[in-house]
Amino acid sequence: MTMRSYPRSHLRTLEDESVHILRELGCATKRPRLALRPEIARVDPDAVGPKARYSFVDALRGVASLWVVLYHGYSKNIVPMSGYEFPEPLHAIFSNGNLGVYIFFVISGFVITQSIQTSFITPKFIGWFALRRSLRLDPPYWATIVAMIVLSYLSGRVQRDHAPLPLPTWDAVVAHLFYLQGFLGYPQIVGVFWTLCYEIQFYLTLVVLFGIWQWQRAALRSRWVVFAPLWIVSALCIAGSPEPTQEVLSVYAWPYFFLGVVVNWVHNCEEPPLVLAIVAAGTAALLPFAPLKAGVSLVTATAIYGVSVSDRLSSLTLGRFLQYLGRISYSLYLVHMLVGTPLVRFGLRHLGKISFGTALVLMGLAVAASVVAAHIMYVVVERPAVRWSHRLREFPTAGR
Repeated sequence: MTMRSYPRSHLRTLEDESVHILRELGCATKRPRLALRPEIARVDPDAVGPKARYSFVDALRGVASLWVVLYHGYSKNIVPMSGYEFPEPLHAIFSNGNLGVYIFFVISGFVITQSIQTSFITPKFIGWFALRRSLRLDPPYWATIVAMIVLSYLSGRVQRDHAPLPLPTWDAVVAHLFYLQGFLGYPQIVGVFWTLCYEIQFYLTLVVLFGIWQWQRAALRSRWVVFAPLWIVSALCIAGSPEPTQEVLSVYAWPYFFLGVVVNWVHNCEEPPLVLAIVAAGTAALLPFAPLKAGVSLVTATAIYGVSVSDRLSSLTLGRFLQYLGRISYSLYLVHMLVGTPLVRFGLRHLGKISFGTALVLMGLAVAASVVAAHIMYVVVERPAVRWSHRLREFPTAGR
């Protein structure tokens, strides 16, 4: 039997036609490759490289990180310490900046799913994936722990007019190094650390569920046999306890993370848009119990999906400033409570009565100082950590 060959121009025409059809169907123009064999396994937990970076997602990261910084400066310091409140709608915006965390959760679902979509999940792959995430996340996280311990020690030596920051015990530090502080009952060394514990749980749960689906694909037939039970249980947990007293289990935020997962499936034509509509409707059912968290998550997922449909995830930047904040968002998220928040407190103790103008100046200084500190953290610690993790971009297989 003779194989018929086609000219390169004809093959290009066929490819262009397929791209046109995919666009008509509302799919991403770059079709995913489903990993069915270990020899084609790849891992990229940062989701996108320099040539395929999703600029719109970076902009959302910038929005989320800035919102959290404003929240801690205003709602956790200016309001309780001075009693001053901004006029609406600024008060409502700054007071709810903690919701930036839920923007991050949706983004994580989208990005991590993108990173493993072509991977064949094995126990060895899970270990490799965990190592890469550790190289990416741990150095800035550990550096923040060390910085907070140093600040706590110095505050005990310098401050005399009010209580110094508490020094964590060594066992608490060890628990933090492995993201186990919540499970073991230790207070967070830095207030935002609980979300990192959630993220680690998200990553490992998602990879394991993907692995189960791949290993039992023939028997299960549908991925929803694997993913639907946790989605339902997590939604019921939120309905039963929308504001858990102890932020330990990520099940209380899984529906928001899973929204990002489903957006990615639809983006890559692995599921039809109807599936996203069903999952979004399920999340909307949580609005009576957690209106702001569910609402922000739905808006974030809708935005990513809408920009994906228009094929502008990589081109829509929303400006250089948000792109910059998106790049340093992890460092900014970690260090702002060590720099910006103390600066606001210092100003409140020495400025006396607070007005709209002085409050704005304090907030601006807090943001600026936090961004400078985050830039230093990014250049000195985070960017090298990213490079280290990129050296492990390709998952080693038995055939090599």
